[in-house]
Amino acid sequence: HPTEVYLQTLGCATIAAICLRSPANCDRAVQMHAHRAIGLAMVGFPDNVALLRQASLAIRNMVVRNEQLRPIVLEDVERHLRAALPLRGCGDEAYAALRDLGADVPLASIGTSQSANFNPVMVSSNQLVEAIQDNATAPFGEFD
Repeated sequence: HPTEVYLQTLGCATIAAICLRSPANCDRAVQMHAHRAIGLAMVGFPDNVALLRQASLAIRNMVVRNEQLRPIVLEDVERHLRAALPLRGCGDEAYAALRDLGADVPLASIGTSQSANFNPVMVSSNQLVEAIQDNATAPFGEFD
């Protein structure tokens, strides 16, 4: 039932389990519009961390081994996954789902101060390799 968060959470968890490492099941789930049902659950309960976590896992499992499904699923759930990113307890799962959907998502990191001063920096995950290479330094002195 769409107004029962517990049932919606279990539904998302079931879809996540069905889609785990099973591309054929993922194809069938998307054909049956499971991703849309998940999106509706996310809209219905935008602050329920348990539901958003299971929904994010289900979406990730659908697309991680099925690249052809990514644009179809992304269109229906991207905004809901982005809304879940800052929520503690489901942000990592939402990030993984967006990443595996091929979306450009921000990645929070800590600055180089090496102290308790927290300096969050947002870097696009698709630019992560370049950011690491640009900031890499050797632990020893410079050579002439």
